[in-house]
Amino acid sequence: MLVFVYGTLKRGFGNHGVMLAAGGQYVGNSIIKDYAAINVPWFPYAIKKVGSRIKGEVFSIEEKGLNDLDILEGYPSHYNRSLVETSYGFAWVYHAAENMTAKIKKYGFTEEWSAEHYE
Repeated sequence: MLVFVYGTLKRGFGNHGVMLAAGGQYVGNSIIKDYAAINVPWFPYAIKKVGSRIKGEVFSIEEKGLNDLDILEGYPSHYNRSLVETSYGFAWVYHAAENMTAKIKKYGFTEEWSAEHYE
């Protein structure tokens, strides 16, 4: 199965080691549509937003590895997950499971969450 990541699970970020330990294999870069990333400095949240897009990375992962990511992401209470279309087929993406109105007002959106945000 595939998982699309757009924050700290990406290569070069703090939780990428969790992805590796879960057996994730990098497939390639992709963009998902109709989601937006909230630009929170310590880690982003994705929300459904028609007309928006998020740049990220796709990884191949076994079900056991996805369960490990679920624990990190606090699924299903902190993050939920849904299938989205990527350049490599459908992939799971973690998205906010709670109301993000206050965080949107404070931090706004970004199409690509990057190292400059992770300080």
